[in-house]
Amino acid sequence: MLNEATLLNEEECYLRLKEDICRGILMPNQHLVELDLAKSYGAGRAAIRTALARLEQEGLVERERYRGARVRLVTEEEAIEILEVRTALEGLAARRAAENATDEDEGVLQDILHEMKYIMRQTIC
Repeated sequence: MLNEATLLNEEECYLRLKEDICRGILMPNQHLVELDLAKSYGAGRAAIRTALARLEQEGLVERERYRGARVRLVTEEEAIEILEVRTALEGLAARRAAENATDEDEGVLQDILHEMKYIMRQTIC
């Protein structure tokens, strides 16, 4: 049995579960059993339950009465919308970053570009 001092707290459980869902470690429609999650994450069931409730509010988890929780499956339409919004936001972020870049920032980017070109030449040959 794990010592209470070593158990993950609610915030840590939430962050780890969210990361595992976003990285595909926990797959869409995968059943999420509190006891199993508590054991694998080294956390108490209460912390897992709270984390699942937060993830449900964010739309990453669905919970059904008497059936438990599962990772929510994103529909094709939702996936397209997410990609469209992400594309727009990334473009805006890149433009703002370019507008606010200092000479030092530009130098760092040039160094990264040269390093990437060098690596590409090494892997192609």
